[in-house]
Amino acid sequence: MAKSLLALIFLLAFAYSIEPAGKAKLEKLRALSSASQGMIRLNTTGYYHYIVDSPRPYIVVVYFTADVTKFKCLQCEQIHGLLDQVIYSYKTAGAESNSDDPTQLPVFFAEIEYLTETQEIFQKHEFMSAPNLFVSKPKNILNNGKTFTVKREDMWEFNMGSDAHAYKLLEFINNRSGRNIQMQTPVLQSLMMFIYMVAIFLFIATLVYKLKDLLLVPYMWLFGSILVYFVCISGVVYDIIHGVPMVGSGQKGVPELIHSGQRSQYGAEGFLMGFLITIGGLGVVALGALSKLPPYRIRLFGFAILLAVIYSAYTIVSVYRIKARWYGPGFYPPDYYTRGPLMRDQGYSF
Repeated sequence: MAKSLLALIFLLAFAYSIEPAGKAKLEKLRALSSASQGMIRLNTTGYYHYIVDSPRPYIVVVYFTADVTKFKCLQCEQIHGLLDQVIYSYKTAGAESNSDDPTQLPVFFAEIEYLTETQEIFQKHEFMSAPNLFVSKPKNILNNGKTFTVKREDMWEFNMGSDAHAYKLLEFINNRSGRNIQMQTPVLQSLMMFIYMVAIFLFIATLVYKLKDLLLVPYMWLFGSILVYFVCISGVVYDIIHGVPMVGSGQKGVPELIHSGQRSQYGAEGFLMGFLITIGGLGVVALGALSKLPPYRIRLFGFAILLAVIYSAYTIVSVYRIKARWYGPGFYPPDYYTRGPLMRDQGYSF
């Protein structure tokens, strides 16, 4: 009986000692976040203290990154820029404070860079590359001495085929942290965007006024229609919404023009495909107008136009096979591929 009473007293004392320790870590994280504008830098000691060791009455979104110059990790810099907007949204919503809902823990953001003194952390997570994102919650990381065991749904290991943009990151972090934070844009950034749009509008209005006589020429409307079609087919709206870079970076830091993801693209890739599709379409239309030319020119221009159409189609198919490796001769995907209505996005991005 006496031993049971002593054990109960010990457990109660241990439980009460956890709460002050957790509060101390929580307040320290708030101070570090305030001093670092939201992104806390961790070393190995800090990672063990705030991410691995209990108690952890908070959530930390950890960004594993590498030096862009030393390791040519252009994607690390790209994801960091996207995270900045997510961090601003969380801080604006007051996510670092205790919520009225006890199930919603304070949320912080931290980064750990791959260095000689931090490589132990990367090795224990068995990372093969960077960047990676881990939403650390109480009791979702276990340390057995050799490796860290985490829930796979709380980890996002990026690769060149990842469809990464600010809204996608926000959705992932919201789902893992149990929050419903909406994307917020800094006032200065919104103001600059407004000024930029007004400047474009004024420029276009001035240009239309100066060229009003030229705009009455029918061929100008044809050219304008082709230009609008090119812009639309190139995915410019998608690029603006998701902050798409013009080019990416391959595994060895080599510039990459074609994104391997079926639902993603680089800016330059979109313009290239839009140009080829436009040229191919114009070529088909032009073939029907060759009959108005003299006979000796029909063969010359016909051969050149047909060559341009074939080259455009061949290049488009070749690029699509990079993005959809299942694609081969024919018009149908293999039996294991996603089927259903077009709204399910079967990957026919072209």
